[in-house]
Amino acid sequence: MQQKTKFLRNNLPHTGLDLFCAAVGAAAVIYEIARAARVSFTIDEASSFLIYIRNGFLGLFDFNEANNHFLNSALTKIAYLVGGNHDLVLRLPNLAGFVLYLVFGFLLLKKLVRPIYALFGFVLLGANPYLLDFFSLCRGYGLSLGFLMAAAYLFYMFLDRHLPEGGKGLQFLTTALIAAAVPVFSNFALLNIYLSLALVAFMGFILINRRSSTVAADPAPRRPRRAALIGAIAVVIAAFNLLVISQDVDLSPNLFEPVSVRLIGASPIAGIAVLGCDYKERDVPFEAENGGWKIGPGHFLTALRFDIPKSALAGAQDLEITIGGTTFPVNGDKLRAEAEPHGSLVMKSHYQIALPRSRLPLFEPAINWAGSGVHVREVLRCFLRLAGIFIGLGALLSALGWIFIKTKTLRPGQWPRLAIPTLGLGAVIAYPVFMLKESPEFIWGGETGFAHDTVRSLIEGSFYGHLYFPGQIKAAGLVLGLSAVAIFGAAAVVHVRKRSLARIAPAAISLAVMILVSIATMIQHTLFGNPFLLGRTALFYIPLFVLFLVFSVDALGDAGRGKGAIGTVALALAAALAAGHFALTANTSMTQEWHWDAQIKDVVTDLERLKAERFAEKSTLTLGVDGDFIMNLRYYVDQRKLSWLDVHDYDERADDDLYLLRVPFDPARMVLVKSYPASGNILVQAKPKGR
Repeated sequence: MQQKTKFLRNNLPHTGLDLFCAAVGAAAVIYEIARAARVSFTIDEASSFLIYIRNGFLGLFDFNEANNHFLNSALTKIAYLVGGNHDLVLRLPNLAGFVLYLVFGFLLLKKLVRPIYALFGFVLLGANPYLLDFFSLCRGYGLSLGFLMAAAYLFYMFLDRHLPEGGKGLQFLTTALIAAAVPVFSNFALLNIYLSLALVAFMGFILINRRSSTVAADPAPRRPRRAALIGAIAVVIAAFNLLVISQDVDLSPNLFEPVSVRLIGASPIAGIAVLGCDYKERDVPFEAENGGWKIGPGHFLTALRFDIPKSALAGAQDLEITIGGTTFPVNGDKLRAEAEPHGSLVMKSHYQIALPRSRLPLFEPAINWAGSGVHVREVLRCFLRLAGIFIGLGALLSALGWIFIKTKTLRPGQWPRLAIPTLGLGAVIAYPVFMLKESPEFIWGGETGFAHDTVRSLIEGSFYGHLYFPGQIKAAGLVLGLSAVAIFGAAAVVHVRKRSLARIAPAAISLAVMILVSIATMIQHTLFGNPFLLGRTALFYIPLFVLFLVFSVDALGDAGRGKGAIGTVALALAAALAAGHFALTANTSMTQEWHWDAQIKDVVTDLERLKAERFAEKSTLTLGVDGDFIMNLRYYVDQRKLSWLDVHDYDERADDDLYLLRVPFDPARMVLVKSYPASGNILVQAKPKGR
């Protein structure tokens, strides 16, 4: 009988370890709750709330910009409906993600390594201040890490059960791949993690199939039950795609009618500018044509803007605006009445100048909406194309499975466990990724190289703005990288000689996943121009590296007391340094990634005080701000119902009451009201005229 090669450690209770990790975990959760309640909402959080969460149900399916982390948006929407618009409430989903991260991290370490290493590893997983920031924010990154840790635990359970015993443990693979698919909806960068796990599982299947001629049967569910489940999932996927496609503003040029403008009686037309305003408030120029101006179909216009010199208005009879086949005349006398005495007419078209509006909130602002019938037709046409593609892919995967089984590469039951979740994930994310391919947020990242952009940004973020010595980023990278590789190499040599490869397998798998993800990133950069992951989009490397380091040290411990002691000292030192660094950087006032957003809540509180003390007689207080603060402040205006506060972009020509700036102010026009040292921002007031 073949000896089993499980790589789990003894799973007996260890009270000391359990109590220590429970205490540390509880303290960490309390710390994160305090941060979630106290740290000001960042620009990305505020944008997510105002665009996707506060608005109607369909807003959740708007992937026109990459700021919609779908899983986070959906769960936050539920929290918002139940608990209202409060910072802590909106951040609850990511706090739940932190609990997942800690629980599954603890279970994974407890089962795979010795108690002392599990203790050090747990500290390393939870003591990185940069990583911890994201569990107290209303973004998808914390959620993705929680599910990633759950997927890692389930995946190791699958490998431990299946590799030595054949057919057992396949249910862990299905659950692990589902858990690995979930975080993709919070951070698309984790798609490479999913694909890497699927590839490792595939290679594991090949390994066990070659090693054993008999494989236990897969305890698959009954066919009617499986068919019903797959059918229900297909319906959900179809509904999801229909909703996403219905929110695509670039779905078809047929959705928006052409627009033309003529100024009757005006000659010549030189100096006249006609612009359209799109749904992002950007100007879209019209082309001069046959004595008028025209823009073709496919432009989502919310209004028209005219800049007409007064001389051109002198003989104007009417301004004719034709949208599709409908003409809207504007009387020339009215135009002349609205023009500046010695300037030009600068005006936007009135709300009534529009075709019948869409009932969908996203498209309701469009003045050139082609109609719901056209929209439904284009949505169905796109959906059928997408369904056809994935039906074809499903047939291809079925054919591949048949080939693998016939060639005895795989056994019955193994391929469906890989193919079905992968096909389902692809069917869900394909169209959102297609929509986002040109989004500036989606292609955010680095262009220099993997080491400089991904690795360096994670180390720099982990230092959290704290300078210990010059060159610390490069030094830390070299020490951590070389130490981990040396420990793993020494452990691998020992276990290869002992023929106990199962003991090095956990570290080898962690390393393999990191390598596969990195290779995939480089290939995507080369073939598609995708940027290298940067900072928050690459956070998953931190727990993966910690697991790799801890697993390697644990494997080295089997080599004898001498070598084991070296690994123990190295891991203890790393845990102590991490804990000390966390103690120096822990705070409940700022987020390193968006440090300039710190104290925005304090700014709003000061504005409420200033309104009562200095501007009580004014019905509206105008605040000019740097663009980075617009969404944050509008979020708090909505939360605190500050209808008297008018927040808009800073314009040095404007005469606002107050300004919130990140740049030096003009002392000739302004006086400092308050500075905010944590963010470097300043609140200034306009000087009274004549002083």
